[in-house]
Amino acid sequence: MNDSDVIEVAKLPCAVEEVVNILIQLSGLAIVYWLFTVIGKWLIGTDFSTDILLSMVVLPAILVLKQSSEILQPYFVKVSLEDDKLSVTQGILTTFEDSLTLNNVENIETETTLIGKYLNYATIRIYAFGSWVVIPNVKNSHKLKEKLENIIKDKAGESGT
Repeated sequence: MNDSDVIEVAKLPCAVEEVVNILIQLSGLAIVYWLFTVIGKWLIGTDFSTDILLSMVVLPAILVLKQSSEILQPYFVKVSLEDDKLSVTQGILTTFEDSLTLNNVENIETETTLIGKYLNYATIRIYAFGSWVVIPNVKNSHKLKEKLENIIKDKAGESGT
């Protein structure tokens, strides 16, 4: 890697993963609706009305569908590492840029999904004093984490001498 590196983000697998996640959540709501309809008709009989039950499922369904912008999110992430400064820019309509100098990092953690384990990507969270940066869906995350830890160790060695 060079002094100024652009870090690659997994795009298509993350988008597919989010579509599957939304479909699973909507299927869960449909199953709950069906199950409560069956129980209601069993307990109350033909007088059971599904109107209130339907209204109780619509709001969670809207909240699940609101997450659909997460499908495109991986296509709008740019991550770069320049010397000891990490920058993450992301967003579709509103763009957020978050930067962190690596000389005061306390902790680095990774979060890997099931698909991420097989396709070798993960989300990395870097915590420093009073700040943090999230790098979503980084390809070869173990290599990036190792590189960041080496930069941090080198900076700690420089400040100790």
